[in-house]
Amino acid sequence: MNARAVELAARLGFALGADVQSRSSFDRKHYHYPDLPHGYQITQQRSPIALGGSLDVFVDGEKEKDGTKRRTLRVERLQLEMDTGKSFKQSSGATLVDLNRAGSTLVEIVTAPDLRGAEEASAAAETFQRVVRFLGVGDANMEEGSMRVDVNVSHKRRDGAVVGERCEVKNLNSFRSIARAVAHERTRQIALLKRGQCVRRQTRSFDPAVGATAVLRDKEALLDYRFAPEPDLPPVVIEPAALRAIAAAVPELPSSAAARLTRTRGLTPKLARAIASKPWTVAYFDACADAGIEWASRHGTKEPNAADVANWVTGVLVGAVKKAGLTRKGGEPLRGLPESAGAARVGELLARVSASASLEGDASTGTSPVGAGITARMAKSVLAAMVSGDSRPIPEIATELFGGDVEDGEGSSAGVGGVVGAGAGEDGEALEAACAAVVASMPEQLAAYRGGRTRAMGSFVGEVMKRTKGRADPRRAAEIIKSLVDQ
Repeated sequence: MNARAVELAARLGFALGADVQSRSSFDRKHYHYPDLPHGYQITQQRSPIALGGSLDVFVDGEKEKDGTKRRTLRVERLQLEMDTGKSFKQSSGATLVDLNRAGSTLVEIVTAPDLRGAEEASAAAETFQRVVRFLGVGDANMEEGSMRVDVNVSHKRRDGAVVGERCEVKNLNSFRSIARAVAHERTRQIALLKRGQCVRRQTRSFDPAVGATAVLRDKEALLDYRFAPEPDLPPVVIEPAALRAIAAAVPELPSSAAARLTRTRGLTPKLARAIASKPWTVAYFDACADAGIEWASRHGTKEPNAADVANWVTGVLVGAVKKAGLTRKGGEPLRGLPESAGAARVGELLARVSASASLEGDASTGTSPVGAGITARMAKSVLAAMVSGDSRPIPEIATELFGGDVEDGEGSSAGVGGVVGAGAGEDGEALEAACAAVVASMPEQLAAYRGGRTRAMGSFVGEVMKRTKGRADPRRAAEIIKSLVDQ
């Protein structure tokens, strides 16, 4: 008996809200087919390891407030089984059998017929894959066969009456194949019913090359399997203390994490689900957002927007990690980041960006928030350096990359001059010239500012940053522009 397999199955059961059994047992499911050389399969027909539970499935493109539809999919049971081989139907009529996986342990999740259509079936499989990976139960790589989906397709009238039998399509190994197989079965079965023919209960395969299903065998009635207690395996008994420990170790699930991020951080449901798709990403985002808030509070600057932090984490940071070659195939992008790109440091970086942005938006005050001077464009390069292992203080990294002075938040500045906005000499003159050119080229904004619309100052500063390709010091640019427009 594989104790780890039992533990992981129980972990998955708790995560799905199932009633995990302290005692479960095994049965033999007898049938003869080339993919089952034993002549029987070991399963848990009578006493599965978990009963009940549910999973929320979100389908894109169905219009609700956030452009998605939620379907609650009921889970009937989780059971441990012995895997079988895999049959390949050939165009010649012959069947090939692959027995490489036969005999290994798997957990089967049996759900209720709650899904409606191809898109929901595919979305449900994606959701299960996300949960399995989130929990560390398995890698769930469909292309490698470590997660496979069997779909049962049937039809019912608008009054709810079932029409015909259900057909099971076996061993689908991609989300696209799931959607295509369900769509084909829908078309095939409706065509049979319209002709007055019966839909026979069958087991079928799906050929992605032609986009059609084909008969493998007529579906056996339940009694044909001749279930009998497995004589070679004792019942599985999990002590109450062990069950409590397994339940306590279950992390916050993606659906719960997404709901929390929407409720407490103000993220849109779609962005919250993107953050919640991986446990490391959730933890990193929470720590990063908290660090940004703490830094801004300590220095009296504007807090970074939670949605901006989320977009940076899922977009810019993940992109930098991939570019640096720090991710493994199928792994979490943010797992194994160097300390130099830890959540606290990235949170500080984004807080500095927020401080600079607030200066550009209200430059008429002539004040300079502590830690300002790093624009979003500059921050991308700083972040790339941090991901590559640069652990120096953020102002030092920014100074080396862009020059100028960047306040470190402790009352001093890091800077060596040599770029637009250094404050003196030719570089200072270059910034003054750039600011004067911007003001001269924007007469409408100048008139608006002098007419009392002080927010127009942000347009001037933004244009300076654009023309200097992000190398100008926005704080100094704001000061120069204010002196020009107030003349």
